[in-house]
Amino acid sequence: MPSRWQDFDFRLNAAIAIFIALTVFLALLPLVVGPRQQMVKAETVREAVRGVTESWRSYSLSRKGVVGSANRLVNASGALRGWVDGVEPVDGGFVLRGWAADTMDMSPAVAVIVFADGQAVAHVVPDVERGDVASHLGAPGALLSGFRTVLPTGVRPETVRVFAVDRQQAMSELSYASGLKMGGR
Repeated sequence: MPSRWQDFDFRLNAAIAIFIALTVFLALLPLVVGPRQQMVKAETVREAVRGVTESWRSYSLSRKGVVGSANRLVNASGALRGWVDGVEPVDGGFVLRGWAADTMDMSPAVAVIVFADGQAVAHVVPDVERGDVASHLGAPGALLSGFRTVLPTGVRPETVRVFAVDRQQAMSELSYASGLKMGGR
């Protein structure tokens, strides 16, 4: 029959072993949960991109803002930031380039929609590396926030306005580099 001290020693060792196991579990938990949260966020972003990709032609621009399906105004997002850096002539058309980021998520915007004369004429998913933007925002997740898209033939840059889209499909107009004749200026 074990003595009282042996029984106490056994219980103490068991408690220490449980404490160590719990400490290891809690230390490893972020490694297990973090990737799962990233997978959920990635799936949410993919769904948002799919939604914009399927519906971008239905958007139009009115004096009150962007109008989506069922003639409802699209919410403005204060978390979206970006710039149209330039417009370059190419093969009788124009290439538009810039960046768009969601400063709430510290990630690229879900999409960029280009309007000309009030109608959606192009869209692009940001995927161009912009180290300057990631550094400026202090957000490594915004590294691929750059975009580049070709405007359809016949679209004049001075009639173009450019909007970024977030995961909730809220939009904000991008800023335009000085000297660009865009955005109704």
